Amino acid sequence: MNRIVPNARLAWRALASPTERAALVDRRANAPPQLPDVDRYNRRFYERCWQAASLLAMPGVRAPAKAEGLQVEIGCGLRPRLPLAGALFVDVSPTACTKLRRAGARVIRASIDALPFASGAVSQLYLFDILEHVSDDVGVGRELARVSAANGWLVLSTPLHAHRWHEFDRVVGHARRYEPRALVDLLCGSGFTLESFARFGMRPRSPLLTRLAAYYLVHRPRTAFWFQEQFLRLAHRTAQPTQLRRAGVDEFLVQVADADGAVTAWRHSRPN
Repeated sequence: MNRIVPNARLAWRALASPTERAALVDRRANAPPQLPDVDRYNRRFYERCWQAASLLAMPGVRAPAKAEGLQVEIGCGLRPRLPLAGALFVDVSPTACTKLRRAGARVIRASIDALPFASGAVSQLYLFDILEHVSDDVGVGRELARVSAANGWLVLSTPLHAHRWHEFDRVVGHARRYEPRALVDLLCGSGFTLESFARFGMRPRSPLLTRLAAYYLVHRPRTAFWFQEQFLRLAHRTAQPTQLRRAGVDEFLVQVADADGAVTAWRHSRPN
């Protein structure tokens, strides 16, 4: 069910103004949030989250090819998927950058819409659950294409299907859930070609756990992240990197028709 949690104070502590609070209480369960500034909301919400969380590496994605050159993960917060010793990390959160540096990672504090790289400088770009948070995803697509090397890789994960919209999407700052065709059009329009994918989902399958996660992320973030980290540590003992399946657009559209989300790998096919 796509009901909104009755308690309208669910995400108030993370909001910056009464206008944003009013927008968050929007009862249209299958529509994107009408926050006046979703980017500002996300910066504030995740800064608070990362203050409460510990650094915990997540299972990665098997490299789509033997690519060489600079590897960059954007917006990982405290859940990096690339090895800390072998990649460069970019995040807008001061707290996340500080904690990553303390763990020995190379980190640059920057925004995804103004990446600190020369054109064509990055061989592999990784974004996990990031693109759906930004207000101007078309502009971000152009920026990703700008920094991507010729034939460079872009690997990202996104939630799919607007009809699956849930209060959890709203609380964690999603600006949208992508229709698969819209995701393909966005990235192909930026000069990328789909190479492979895997089905993927980030929110709990249980509606009750989803509501509890949303509530505790806002009201008790330290408790929320303590439980999340205990679960992830247990799950990661046997977790393997996500294996991508090589496929073109037509097969991708068929295979993700009922998926909650997907990891996709793209080649930068347009010269810089």
